[in-house]
Order: sequence, then structure tokens, then C-alpha cells
Amino acid sequence: MSRRYPGQRAIRITARTLHIACAVMVLGAEVYGGESGSWGVALAITGLVIIADDLYKYGIDWLRYVHGWAVLIKVALVIVGATFPQWMELCLWVALVVGGLISHAPGAIRQYPLWGTPGPCATRQRARCATGLQTRSPDP
Repeated sequence: MSRRYPGQRAIRITARTLHIACAVMVLGAEVYGGESGSWGVALAITGLVIIADDLYKYGIDWLRYVHGWAVLIKVALVIVGATFPQWMELCLWVALVVGGLISHAPGAIRQYPLWGTPGPCATRQRARCATGLQTRSPDP
């Protein structure tokens, strides 16, 4: 399943860009001993927007794919960092690396299923999964 709505690509790009900017501010505050202020709240809100969009797009299947579990791992890392403040910087760095690696991985990795069938991006050859466009197979 892969559902779409008008403006979805623009919303996803905007939310991801803002999420990365917020993560930079939170990590920077942690590294340089400053206060993250409302950047942490903005980071959580933008993350929730991305998760909500993924859940709309893929439904419960989102939890079967590697990219869904990567998000859950990042959330767990932030919870660990909040529980043990001395580990926060390390947790934020690991979350940043996990997010960067998974978001730039090929569809076959991002949508590799932990159980069941692969996601739509994992099964298409050179497809433009992020835009929902499908490439045509060359005619024989």
C-alpha cells in the first residue's frame, strides 16, 4: 500500500528539511553546552509530521520496513539520552548517523522488510519512489 495526497512531496521535503535544521540546533546546543530551548520541541513536532505522513503513506506496513525501525531506534536513542544526560551527545550523534544512512540508502535497503513482502521502493528497478513516479521497463 502506498497512499498519496495533494502536496505530499512538498510537505515531506519541508518537514524533513526543518527536522534536520532542528536536529542541528539541538546537537549544536549539546556539543557547545548551550540550551536547546524550543528547538527540541520543534524537532519532536517535525518528527511527528514525518511519522504521520509515513503512516498515512504506508499504513501499518511502515513498521515492517527498515526505515520505520530506524525511526523507532532514533526515538529510543533520544529517550536514553534524556534519561541519562551524560549520554545525550553520543545518542544524538548516533541518531543523526542512523537517519542519514537510512534516508540516503537505496529503496531496497530502506524498505527491506523485517517480515513479509518488501515495500514498493524495494521492488522497483531505478524507480523514483520519493516522487511516486514509476519508470518504464525498456521495451524488448
